[in-house]
Amino acid sequence: MASVSASRGVKMTRILVENQLQKRRDIRAMKAAQPELSCRALAKSLHTSFRVVSDALTSDASELVPTNRPAIACPVPTKEALAPRPYQASAARASIGRNTLLVLPTGLGKTIVALLHVQAILSSAPAGISLMMAPTKALLVQHRDLFQRHLAIPGAALAIVDGETTPDNRRTFYQSLAGKRVVLFMTPQTVQHDLEKGRLPREAIIDLVVDEAHHATRGDPYALVYTYLREHHIQPRVLAMTASPGETEQRIIDVCQNLGINP
Repeated sequence: MASVSASRGVKMTRILVENQLQKRRDIRAMKAAQPELSCRALAKSLHTSFRVVSDALTSDASELVPTNRPAIACPVPTKEALAPRPYQASAARASIGRNTLLVLPTGLGKTIVALLHVQAILSSAPAGISLMMAPTKALLVQHRDLFQRHLAIPGAALAIVDGETTPDNRRTFYQSLAGKRVVLFMTPQTVQHDLEKGRLPREAIIDLVVDEAHHATRGDPYALVYTYLREHHIQPRVLAMTASPGETEQRIIDVCQNLGINP
């Protein structure tokens, strides 16, 4: 019996080791892979654990010419040394040229993609606001801190804007940003309220980064912010990011459409 038990133990150990090795191989393969090219392709496969999903990809960033921005290159130098992985640089290049849904597992660097994206968009503009939205204050602080370390745009302002600041003070602050390049970190609820009340100057918004984008279902503040901008003929570049875009094909397509991403 002892020998049988020992044999089973060895077999179980071997299985556990093989599983761990396979996970590592999967992660390495993901990092080496090129992004898939559409939300619809993602929706059909639903195998999103190790994939980068975007609407466009080109190996030459100089070919990307956004409709509202001149041709730009990505990635660009940052304040502190930052070595993005190939899949992060590819996703950032894709997001410059077209509205994009990025799907990456938690911990694989979506915020770095957002940093490269914002760096490129704002570097090409004489002035404008890049809005980075997240559902919680903790996420806003996390994103702001990374941008403070690495974003290298001379004269650019970074700020968290939330309900702790009175509406009148927020209006005054927004007015002080005229003619500047700015990254604002805000919850979608605050953005929605300040747009609807005329406090946040909608015409200055040239870029929209949406974290936890799977929340962008009909009636959600994320979707309402994009709808408001579209109805007022404002067309910022959109980078939507999530680790779990949805469980069904229709849910993923809805998220894309609610954020102006061509599925």
